[in-house]
Amino acid sequence: MVDLDLIPTKSGEETEPDTPPHTPTPSHPSPAFKECMKNHAANIGGHAVDGCGEYMPMPPRSAVPISLICAACGCHRNFHRRAHFLNFGQPQPKLTVKEVGRKRSRTKFSQEQKERMHSFSEKLGWKMQRCDEAAVEEFCLDVGVARGVLKVWMHNNKNINGESGKSFSLH
Repeated sequence: MVDLDLIPTKSGEETEPDTPPHTPTPSHPSPAFKECMKNHAANIGGHAVDGCGEYMPMPPRSAVPISLICAACGCHRNFHRRAHFLNFGQPQPKLTVKEVGRKRSRTKFSQEQKERMHSFSEKLGWKMQRCDEAAVEEFCLDVGVARGVLKVWMHNNKNINGESGKSFSLH
């Protein structure tokens, strides 16, 4: 039986291959390219796709590498939707923003915090200025909100509660 992990040399000895044994080998095929998404009517302000259902590589007779131009529609491979497959051949589920972990959780304020932030914001004129920095820091420690959170709350609520003279409704 021949050991496939050994490579024969000119002298007839067998040596280990240059790649380390822990080098991972891809267990899944390269991604498949599905329907063409190129908008052929973009220059006139419309939307029209050609209906090409699956990417097929162009035969090797052009100067462009064979795997980049679709033989069916003539578009570049980048215009075709990429479909990723797991080891079992099923398409991967698309990750939502929540699963990726980029979306921050919404800050919840108690009614007392909202009322205190509203009255403090009215005192400041709905603007944080450098001369009010010490008062802002003391207020934030007292109420239990970060300075940046208070700043965003003031920005989001100044037109609703402050300058427009509308009714008092805290969000």
